[in-house]
Amino acid sequence: MSNFKRNDNSKKEDPNKAYFGHPELDALLGNTLLKGQIIFIEQDSPTTIYKQLLRYCIGNSFHKNHVSILFDQFCEQWSKIVPKKQVENQSQQEEKEMQNKIAWRYNQMQQQFTIKNIDSSIFYLDLSKSETEQTVENHLKLNNYDEINNLQQFLQIITKQYQKSLKTSTDSTLKKLIIHDFWDKIPYNQQELYQFLYSLKVLIRSSFILCVITLPERRMDLMQFCDFYITITQLFGNKEFSEFQGMIKFDKIGWSGSNKQVQLDNDKWGIKITQKSLKIEQLYETAIEDDSEEEQNKKNKIEQF
Repeated sequence: MSNFKRNDNSKKEDPNKAYFGHPELDALLGNTLLKGQIIFIEQDSPTTIYKQLLRYCIGNSFHKNHVSILFDQFCEQWSKIVPKKQVENQSQQEEKEMQNKIAWRYNQMQQQFTIKNIDSSIFYLDLSKSETEQTVENHLKLNNYDEINNLQQFLQIITKQYQKSLKTSTDSTLKKLIIHDFWDKIPYNQQELYQFLYSLKVLIRSSFILCVITLPERRMDLMQFCDFYITITQLFGNKEFSEFQGMIKFDKIGWSGSNKQVQLDNDKWGIKITQKSLKIEQLYETAIEDDSEEEQNKKNKIEQF
């Protein structure tokens, strides 16, 4: 049994609603993302789990026929790694059986675990298979930083790219802006950076784009410019959580545009990544099964006492 279940939503789609594009990440956020919001993702190092999340982000946009405007120094790579939809097969059935075993282990350890609803309109993707470059070219608008000399010019280019993405003057379909790793590519000082992020926030709010910006390091001073701040920590070599490769944490959950509140337990959700998929599950301690006989006897004595 997984921490997540499909929510077959047959209601008319909310015109203000947005989505990141990873079913379980959106579920953790209560499926409350709205157009006009900004998400900061702190890059994990030396691992690059965040890049796989970005693949889900642009992949689901492609499969839902939505445009993604992407800035990266090596932007061409993204057109080659847009994942295909995941197809149900025998291995997935075996994985569900394994999840049932894991759920039993959760209960044995007396851990309460949360069930989150997954929006049925957000697809699971197969990271091992990619769409062709020709297929995605109309949905993925790629840009590098080669001819951008300052942040003011950068903002002007972003605005032009957004205007080009509009199919009609009343086009209200969701568009995503992904800004990856621009920090050492464009010269700026601290005041210029703050002014750029403030102006970008105004643009995002007014144009109803969903914006995702990656950060190479922790920048608590920039939280005022985002609605969500997500940190990914690598867990390789951590014996306590041996089946997980990373942990996801939410350092800020901001403006939601509604009365609906999103409550999250940090240091609780782990990431399992394979060649085909990236899954988010509640963390559990595997080390309890490896207790020595002496340590187990001590615990029994304490319980009896």
